[in-house]
Amino acid sequence: MIPNIKSIVFGGSFRPLHEGHLKCIDRVKSHFAESDVILQRIQHPYYKDSSTADNEKVLSLPFIHLDDHEGALYYFLEKNNLLNETTLYCCGSDHYKSLQKWKNFAGLVTHINFYFFNRPSDLNLEKLDCIGLAHSWGVELSEIQKTNEYRIYKNQYGCYWFFDMVHISPLSSTLIRNGEEQELSPNELKKWIEHFSN
Repeated sequence: MIPNIKSIVFGGSFRPLHEGHLKCIDRVKSHFAESDVILQRIQHPYYKDSSTADNEKVLSLPFIHLDDHEGALYYFLEKNNLLNETTLYCCGSDHYKSLQKWKNFAGLVTHINFYFFNRPSDLNLEKLDCIGLAHSWGVELSEIQKTNEYRIYKNQYGCYWFFDMVHISPLSSTLIRNGEEQELSPNELKKWIEHFSN
C-alpha cells in the first residue's frame, strides 16, 4: 500500500525558480493531490550567489510554503514536525550517489519517504545502481511496483523510495544563471499559477 502522503518537500536553492521545478512539482502533485507542498530552500548555498533569491515567484504560487533554512534536512524536518511517514522528500537523481553523506542519514531513511527525479546527467537513474548503492549504505529495498515510468521500493523501516524514470526537464538553475537558458517570464509564471489554481 502506498503511504498517505500529507507533505511534499522539495529541497534546493531555487535560484532561480524555473519551469523544470514547476513541472516536477506538478508531476508529484498529480499523484498526491491533497498534499501540501513545501519548498525547503537553502538560504546561502556556498556554491551559489545568494543575491539571485526568487521570493516573489515562489510566494506567488498557490499551496506553496517557503521555508528558508541554514541547517541540514533532518533538523528542518524535525523543526517543522515533518519527520514522519507522511512526508515525501523530493530531489534530483544527481543527489542520490551522495545520499548517505547527508547529516543524520540513518534518521532520514527510518522516518521519511523519498522521491527521486531523473536528471539528464551521468548521475541519471538508468546509469546508477540504485539498489546496490542503497544496500552498501545498509538500506534494503524491496520492489513494490515497476513500470516504464516508475520504480517503487519499500525499505526495511517501512518507508517508500520512488524512482521517476521519466526525464521531465533538462532545465537547471545553473544554465539560467550562466545565461544559457531563459528565466521564467511573468506570463509563463501566470500560466503556471492558473494551472495550479484549477
